[in-house]
Amino acid sequence: MLERPFSVYCDWGLHDELGDNIELDEKMTLSVLDRLEYWREKGVTFDYYLFDAFWFDPNGDYKQFKKTHWPSGFQKVREKIEALGMKPGLWFDVNGFTSPKNASWKESLSIDGRSYCLFDGPYASGFYDALVNAYRDWGIRMFKLDFANFRAITPKLKGKYTEDDIYLKNASTLKEILKTFKKNCPEAVILAYNGYELIPGYITNTSLPIKKGIDPSWLEVFDYMYSGDPRPADTPCISFRRSLDLYQDHMVYKFNYSGLPLYRIDDHGCMIGDTNTIYYLGKKSWKRSWIMTLIRGSKKAHLYGNLHLLDDSDIEFLKKSKDLFLSLYRAGLETSIIGVPLRDPWHGFLLGGSANGLLALVNSSPTSQFIELHLPGIRKAKVLFKDAGRNIDVEIFSDMISLVLAPEQMVLLGLGEMADSEDLGECKDEPVPIEEKNTNIVFRRISQNEFEGLWNPTDDQYLRIVVQVFQNNIALRLKAQKDGARGKEPAIQDYISVSAYQEGLEIPVYDWEPNRAVWSGCSWMNVLYDIRKIDKDKPLKIHIKSNIESSHNLKISAWVLNYSES
Repeated sequence: MLERPFSVYCDWGLHDELGDNIELDEKMTLSVLDRLEYWREKGVTFDYYLFDAFWFDPNGDYKQFKKTHWPSGFQKVREKIEALGMKPGLWFDVNGFTSPKNASWKESLSIDGRSYCLFDGPYASGFYDALVNAYRDWGIRMFKLDFANFRAITPKLKGKYTEDDIYLKNASTLKEILKTFKKNCPEAVILAYNGYELIPGYITNTSLPIKKGIDPSWLEVFDYMYSGDPRPADTPCISFRRSLDLYQDHMVYKFNYSGLPLYRIDDHGCMIGDTNTIYYLGKKSWKRSWIMTLIRGSKKAHLYGNLHLLDDSDIEFLKKSKDLFLSLYRAGLETSIIGVPLRDPWHGFLLGGSANGLLALVNSSPTSQFIELHLPGIRKAKVLFKDAGRNIDVEIFSDMISLVLAPEQMVLLGLGEMADSEDLGECKDEPVPIEEKNTNIVFRRISQNEFEGLWNPTDDQYLRIVVQVFQNNIALRLKAQKDGARGKEPAIQDYISVSAYQEGLEIPVYDWEPNRAVWSGCSWMNVLYDIRKIDKDKPLKIHIKSNIESSHNLKISAWVLNYSES
């Protein structure tokens, strides 16, 4: 039986074979383990070390590490993992396009030759044998099962079953495999990743109507079901990292709405890295992501990516925050969700309660929000962590707590006993504005896909232009990356262009998002102009153009932002 809470380090984001050509190997792993040895001396430990994708021989049967990448095989790194007090974990492609193409399994290959049918041919027994081999011979105790394809069918069975029958037979076979595996290998912790959603696009678009899209009966064989890779929400943000956090807030709500308890939902943790999979964010604003993954209720402190990016001050923050949250989970306290993320202007997660708890509140709207929340028994509260920018004053009166959050701002409050906890500081990488005002610019259509607006500059700091793309009232996620001379590059600007002019001269853009390659697509663009550097006596003409071939609608808004008093 899995004991919660627990902690996991996973190397995905340090390597990325899907969006980049940065491959996992023995040298990389030993370097991370050296870093974890240093972290251990600083008081930070993990219970599991999870190897992610593509460790295996692509022509093997999941019983061989790539010889070219692992000259010592698994034994050398296993010994070091266990010496550091961790249990090893491995990623497996269940039956999808990256699973090894072993000659002995060819009778199970699907019609397109990319996947395996689970209920026809030798693959299912081979997959089961591979799991048992990893557990018994390699000491693997965590299994990350990704890319399940329940639509796969062999050529000889084509036309013999309905689409529903194919889905059910594949799913039932996997469940039987895992039931037997868990019975024979009782210490195995199994994480379900891509392929288990019942509704197309369920984990890719946050504007879709909220419906039940996950079958909770999978929890019979899985310890956790994940709620999506890091992706931007379909809510425009000044900070790309904050958009990723909002996406997970929303997805965790949807999975919980589908019937999964919060402690069985894997929110993908916090990822840091300079790879395509994490949008080349490095460690920017990682602290707020770490706080959010700790409070969403999984009882699992899960860190992904490049540990070399974190310095001693980061390690100290990680230790303090991890110890704080896990102490409440060990005491038997649970998380509850407040509001509906991305449907309400603000939302929150409450771990514990008024006498002893932690409360994270998030403003997902473009305007400041006055928050008033009924918390029976609340007598004491203190800000432990927040996005830098606007200060937050907390008021308590008659079982009510109130405060104001700036656009995109989050705050972590210590309640009751937790109000005496040590401060965790601020997320200083991307401060939130202290003031925002709607410009009320009217954008008029000047052609089929072009709009213009006029604005008389004010004595403010930044002009924010936001463009959202919709199709049939659903956010249209555009291809937002392309191949360039230096690798993956931004591509959203090929579909949406924003420009501003004074007397015919184009004004330079101060900042914009997504100013990065976004493999998962994006439905919006956020552009900032520094209006302190323009002539305040001359009107600004703002031009918006879309180069999207399919039918669509644009929603355009404009705001002025101030980040300081001066």
